[in-house]
Amino acid sequence: MDVKRARIHHVVQRVGTEFEYVYDFGDDWEHDLLLEAILQPDPNIPYPRCIAVRTQLSARGRRRIGRV
Repeated sequence: MDVKRARIHHVVQRVGTEFEYVYDFGDDWEHDLLLEAILQPDPNIPYPRCIAVRTQLSARGRRRIGRV
């Protein structure tokens, strides 16, 4: 899989799927994600968007982000 061209809907297809996303532009941010719902897009809302965040420090001292 070409990770630079992969679309999330090709990788995570079922509600309830948990996965880890690494945003690595030198900081190696790790995100634990949960697909809670698949909704139809609203033409009046700009995408992509984040609707909620919860942070905590992991055992390794890194900030972890989770669902609300």
